Parts: sequence; C-alpha cells; structure tokens
Amino acid sequence: MNEIKSPIVIRYIKNNLHRLLSSYSICCRINTETRLLDDKNIILSVVKTHGEDLKYASKRLQDDKDVVLTAVKTKGDFLKYASKRFPDDKDVVL
Repeated sequence: MNEIKSPIVIRYIKNNLHRLLSSYSICCRINTETRLLDDKNIILSVVKTHGEDLKYASKRLQDDKDVVLTAVKTKGDFLKYASKRFPDDKDVVL
C-alpha cells in the first residue's frame, strides 16, 4: 500500500476526514495524492492559514497567482515557494 507523505495532504485529510470518507474509498484517497496537490480549492483552503504549504502544491498551482497571493498574505517569505515569475509581479510583492 502506498503511504501518503505530503504534510499538506495529511493535514487536509485530517481536517476533512468525514467528508472524504463519504466521497472516497481509502484506497482511492491514497492513490490521489498528486491530484489533491493539484486541486486549487484544496490548496487555497490550506495556504490561507498555512502559507508555507505552498511548497507542497503542484508546479501548476505554485504558478497560480490566486494561490500565491493567498500564501504570501500569511507571510511574505513564502514567495520563495512560488514559481520564479512572481518576484517581478508588483501585485504579489507589494
């Protein structure tokens, strides 16, 4: 059986276990870690309070302006986990 290693996925599962159990089998959940890390709604809900978890998001979401802005609002240092295009983006940096 595959082990879920990503802290962001573990935190999401812990916080949403009841809802997840009603919509996913355990086997399906374990095999969808990559999809969870690429789910914008999941990542947005986590980085609102744990901006550092942006580092576990998919590359696509690390390049998503909404996600990056949400993470950086918790602490500006988390910009280091975003794609390289954002240090030049005035909306994100200011």
